[in-house]
Amino acid sequence: MKTKAILFSILLLAGCQQSKNIKPNLSAITPTSTKGTSTSHQPQYDVKTNLWGYVVSELKMDLPENERISQQELYFLNNPKHIQSVASRAEPYMYSIIDEIEKRELPMELALVPVVESEFNPHVTSSANAAGLWQFVPITGNYYGLAQNQWYDGRRDVMASTKAALDLLERLYVMFDSDWALALAAYNAGEGRVMQAIKANESKNLPTDYWSLSLPKETMNYVPKILALSKVIRENEETITFPKSNYRDKALASFDVGEQITLNKVAELSQLPINTVKDYNPGYKRGITAPNGPHVIMLPRNKLDQFRNAFEDEAVLETIRLAVAKTNQSIKQEGVYKVRSGDSFYAIARRYNMSVKDLQRINGLNAKSTLLVGQTLKIHNAGSVSNTTTTKPTKPSPSYYKVRQGDSYYSIARRHGINLKLLMSWNADIKMLKPGTQLTLYTK
Repeated sequence: MKTKAILFSILLLAGCQQSKNIKPNLSAITPTSTKGTSTSHQPQYDVKTNLWGYVVSELKMDLPENERISQQELYFLNNPKHIQSVASRAEPYMYSIIDEIEKRELPMELALVPVVESEFNPHVTSSANAAGLWQFVPITGNYYGLAQNQWYDGRRDVMASTKAALDLLERLYVMFDSDWALALAAYNAGEGRVMQAIKANESKNLPTDYWSLSLPKETMNYVPKILALSKVIRENEETITFPKSNYRDKALASFDVGEQITLNKVAELSQLPINTVKDYNPGYKRGITAPNGPHVIMLPRNKLDQFRNAFEDEAVLETIRLAVAKTNQSIKQEGVYKVRSGDSFYAIARRYNMSVKDLQRINGLNAKSTLLVGQTLKIHNAGSVSNTTTTKPTKPSPSYYKVRQGDSYYSIARRHGINLKLLMSWNADIKMLKPGTQLTLYTK
């Protein structure tokens, strides 16, 4: 019985490490009679020179004759510009996704999942609070190691979420007896929902393949969408014009800076528009890498050496750290509020003595945005602003510090608990730190 096999798979998965390099059973998608699409005469493409030609040549799942697939196919055929638009937006991420899929020997059809999930928009959030290219909900993201805090959301991190999504899909593939249709359905609806549907069919002696199950409407159309998209781009290369590939300018590579850096500085040093840098690094929620990490920056390969060389310059490093200190100070002036049932923009803004426009602006929202229970909002921390006149404190007596090898203004200020700007102002006449240089410090 399939239910027993699934339960055994769950117990097996709970007791051992997830298996890797799962071989794709390409026929498992089609439990009924199929109409295979031959790929023997397809030309071979280099992923670096023809991204979408390469993707198309690697799509090899058999496609069943099914009305649900035909309906979705008709939609894609009637909207070729939509495919072209998503393909253009997907290119920077697709090279990395393809690389990860091929490392694991998984079917290329899985690279189309983000088309259906998010249309390759890493900033999108669903009404169910699913986020990122692969649309992880918070609880599933946490389970697969995608950290979520006030600084960083791993569900939006392109590489972290891709690895987590493929981990999940591999696990579901094993759980559902090497059947990709069931695995994809479970990715959309949850494994419990699919298992219940299988059990219901078993009790009635009905088939238990994906096409025979009673599932939520969205899930009933989910697998057909992926397969229909695969079929359309395989069979209509002449009518669908894919954007020209640009591996050199679009393929992303990672660089771990090892400390905080603002995305504005990344844009400045790499000579890229700030919105482009944010698109490539959507996991950083505050325009800066997280204090305790991660500190990984994704950039086009042709910009990586330029950025790395600039980052290694000591003078540039000081400007980076100044920008970090300024941003962190600004963030400290903000608080965080979790939306509760019955809240509105007006009620929250009034509670914190803000305007509705300011509340929406600092959260990247507008008048048409909908608040969701549990959603986290940034707010101005009114408690940190004081209108009370205070006596100016007396400056302490100076002390002195001799610079050592490897020191920087940032490291010295941090070591002594001094504001970085103040330290630099006290020593404004010293332009370059060298071992043996004496700095003036005012510490209590």
